Amino acid sequence: MRVTPEAATFSSIGDSQPFVAAVLDEAGSTINTTVTWSSSDPLVATVSNSGLVTSVANGSAIITATANTVPGTADVSVQQVVASLDVLPASLSLMATLTDRIIVAAADANGNAVAGATVTWVSDDPATATVDPATGDITGVTAGAATITATVGLFSDESLLSVIPFAAATFSEAVEPIFTVTCASVRCHSGPSQQNGLDLSAGNALANIVGVPSTDVSAMNRITAGDPLQSYIIHKLRGTQLTVGGAGERMPLLETATNEDGITFPVVSDDEIAAIVAWILSGESNN
Repeated sequence: MRVTPEAATFSSIGDSQPFVAAVLDEAGSTINTTVTWSSSDPLVATVSNSGLVTSVANGSAIITATANTVPGTADVSVQQVVASLDVLPASLSLMATLTDRIIVAAADANGNAVAGATVTWVSDDPATATVDPATGDITGVTAGAATITATVGLFSDESLLSVIPFAAATFSEAVEPIFTVTCASVRCHSGPSQQNGLDLSAGNALANIVGVPSTDVSAMNRITAGDPLQSYIIHKLRGTQLTVGGAGERMPLLETATNEDGITFPVVSDDEIAAIVAWILSGESNN
């Protein structure tokens, strides 16, 4: 029994390649007989009844073709290669002295996320903002602008960072008014038809967000005190919800937006998101 190719490497999840089994007699002549196919690890690579192998996840597997109890094997390796890179969000604001993090979405040629890709980071103006080259943690130094660049292999992408002066952000004075004006006033998150059962109206928002599991990602709270990246509302505001297993659209970041009733209303700006982040980092959920 001879399987061709004898080995194959897949660089993307979802790639397929046909394998062929030749059943030979002692003289080397081909025998026409039924061949059955199997994979030693279908979680890494599957094989169809015709020998079509498809990559499922990173790892290795042995593909076996059997005819008349005689096996033939081929080695398969799945190792994703980064083919595209997106830094999210493309722009953000951060208060001076505070630390935040940008998310990198690395994908293979089929658009599947590449987990564990080695990312290097750099700030073009460390006097304005520094970035940890290993983790991507960004710290605002002083008011100004900086470009944060992430690189994986031959691919790179950047986020435009605005560092704004530090200002203590309380829920009552800085955060609740943002929700009231942009989310509750147009009935998206207030009244009887509130989306996802989330009421962000004045006097109700705090109890509905801090420590409350999000509807889209139950393992992540809507707001987790002290941790913006574990706060689903921040991901929805920034458009990074899909990277944490969320769903739906990013909450608008245009200067104005119009809801389904034709009502035009202000939406959350980068600086307002920075205020919400500052409040979350303070750890004081009710102030």
